[in-house]
Amino acid sequence: STLFPYTTLFRSLESLREELGYTPAQVQITNVSHDLELVHVMGPKSKEILERVLGPQVTSMEFMHFGKPTVDNMTFEVQRMSYSGLPGFELHIPAEHAETIYRRLMDDPFSREAGLKPHGACAVQGLRTEMWYRGSADVKNIGHYSEVMIDKFIYKKKTFHGQDPSYVPKKQVVMLNVDTPK
Repeated sequence: STLFPYTTLFRSLESLREELGYTPAQVQITNVSHDLELVHVMGPKSKEILERVLGPQVTSMEFMHFGKPTVDNMTFEVQRMSYSGLPGFELHIPAEHAETIYRRLMDDPFSREAGLKPHGACAVQGLRTEMWYRGSADVKNIGHYSEVMIDKFIYKKKTFHGQDPSYVPKKQVVMLNVDTPK
């Protein structure tokens, strides 16, 4: 299967905007998919790694809260939570600063000593599923885990709650961030 093309998605959103009675001046549709990069630092040493490498301001918020720290004139958002089922933080970094922050984390001697390894966001979802911390799409019956593309990141020799290898995907899931006045 292929991913839903952006142009088709935008046309659908534009027609929905008209159907709901909004004008282009009232509701602007803008693709911001490439404005931020996500860096997920997870595991029992995640807080110590972030504090030592980027500073204590990066981890100063309470669990399930977010903050906007600045590191060397680079401001980004940090969410203190982890969809992996492990302690962790999500750094939502403007694209122009993402490589600098990523390199700083990955190249720091303490990060290497602590075992920080690069991984993708889909791997986080795979670990989450393996730890019985099911994704929102599964819980809300929007889609099966294989329909949200995490099945490729699940260790094949491991089973988990809700596993169903006989399921044939029937849907594709598109995630949007929508801010409307109503």
